[in-house]
Amino acid sequence: MSEDVIVGYDGRARCAWAGTGESAFSRYHDEVWGARTYGEDAMCEALTLGVFEAGLSWSIVFGNREAFREAFHGFNIAEVAAMTGRTSTGCSRTRQSSATVPRSRPPSTTREP
Repeated sequence: MSEDVIVGYDGRARCAWAGTGESAFSRYHDEVWGARTYGEDAMCEALTLGVFEAGLSWSIVFGNREAFREAFHGFNIAEVAAMTGRTSTGCSRTRQSSATVPRSRPPSTTREP
């Protein structure tokens, strides 16, 4: 095996960046990395999480993936498209992490006089 491939805690070969232990990195490697994305909802999820990752760390985004799914209605395109400021779920916290998941709609930048 090359230096780029390691054997994980469960005997599975993984990219070295995933590490050898059971972690968010190894779960991401096994569940997401290199997996083909089919269907509009799955593509919506990949795009949305990628956008949030640009402003946050990967570990916060992936660690709060379920909270994102809840906030964005399972990434159902029709439901996400129908979201308004009144129907957005705002911030939520997950049981696994104390990190706050960002709002599904950015706050208004206009200030009241």
